Amino acid sequence: MTPVIPIKLSHFQIGNMTERQAEELFVQVRWADNGGEPCCPDCPRPTTIYRCRRRHPDPERGGANRYRCKSCRGDFSATSGTLFAWHKMSFKELLHAMLAFLNEVKGKGTLPLTRETGATYKPAFVFAHKLRAAMWHETAHLRVGDPGIGGPNSYVVIDGVHIPRSFRKPNKRDAALEKALKAEASQNDRWMVAIRQRPRKYSTDNTVTIIGVFKKEGHAVPWIKSRVIPNTSVHTDFEPSWGNLRGKFKRKVVNHNKMY
Repeated sequence: MTPVIPIKLSHFQIGNMTERQAEELFVQVRWADNGGEPCCPDCPRPTTIYRCRRRHPDPERGGANRYRCKSCRGDFSATSGTLFAWHKMSFKELLHAMLAFLNEVKGKGTLPLTRETGATYKPAFVFAHKLRAAMWHETAHLRVGDPGIGGPNSYVVIDGVHIPRSFRKPNKRDAALEKALKAEASQNDRWMVAIRQRPRKYSTDNTVTIIGVFKKEGHAVPWIKSRVIPNTSVHTDFEPSWGNLRGKFKRKVVNHNKMY
C-alpha cells in the first residue's frame, strides 16, 4: 500500500501555488514510497531518471514536465500509468477538484463540484468517478486474501444502510398497480455495509474503509468475519444480525437513540 503523506491543503493555498508547484506536489504524492523521486513505470528500480521539461513562453508556468528513463529510453509524466493520464485539466484544477471531493463528509455531488471548480458537468462527473475508482483500487488488497482490517492498535466500526430500489409510478393512479410495482422493485433492494478501521490515540495506523453490497444486512456477517482480524474491538448498533459477531470479536454496541 502506498504510504500516506500528511499534506494539509486549503483552496487558498492551492490558489497561491504556481502550476509548477502544484505539479511538484503531485510528484511527491505519486512517488511517495521513493521519497518523492520519479520512477519509471516500466523498469525495475533503481534507474536513472532525467527531467526533460518542454519549453513554454511563461517561465513561471513552464512547459509540460516529462521524465526520461536511462534504461528503456521511455518518456513518462507525473500522471502516466494512473487514472489521471491524458488529463486536460491543469494540476491546480486537479488539486482544487480533489480537495472539494475529498473534504466532503458525505460525498460530493457532480453539480456542486462544477460550481466549485468551474468545470462543466461531464468532466466533473468523469473526474469524480476516477477518484472513486482510485480509492476502490487502493483498498483492493483489503477485500481479498487474509483479513487485513483492525488489529490491536485500532478498532472497527460496522454499519449498514438500506438502499431501496425506486420505481416509476404509473401515469394513471392505480393503487393495485403501484403496490405490485413497489413489491417488484423491493426484490432488488440492497444493503450497503461499511467496515471502517479507526486508529487508536497515538497510533500510526490509517483510517481505512471498505464497502460491500448485500441482499440483506445479515448476509454481510461471513464477509465481515473474513475481512476483520480476530479479537478486534468491533462497534455496531443493535441490529440483531451483528450478534453473530460475538465470540470472534470484542463487540461493543452503540444505542443510536442516545449517541452515534
